[in-house]
Amino acid sequence: MVVAEAAAMGVPVLTSRRVGASECLPSAYTPWLLEQPDPQRFAALALTMLMDADLRAELAAAAAASVVAFDARAYVNGTLALVSAAQKRRLR
Repeated sequence: MVVAEAAAMGVPVLTSRRVGASECLPSAYTPWLLEQPDPQRFAALALTMLMDADLRAELAAAAAASVVAFDARAYVNGTLALVSAAQKRRLR
């Protein structure tokens, strides 16, 4: 819920695709989602985001709009998609 709360407040966020937090973020965040924990990549993305006020404003606005539209059905569908993807990765 921290990501959704931050997004609703207009705060841009960084997170991973491996956690449910990414479900409520819009496609504008695709390049900003980590595939796996990576402290160096996280730091580089955070620095890029911190240094670019226009980018932060754009991502914050997109996230805020996305969270408003994110309802229980979207949460369930997103969670099912993440579980399905994780199961497929394990089967490989």
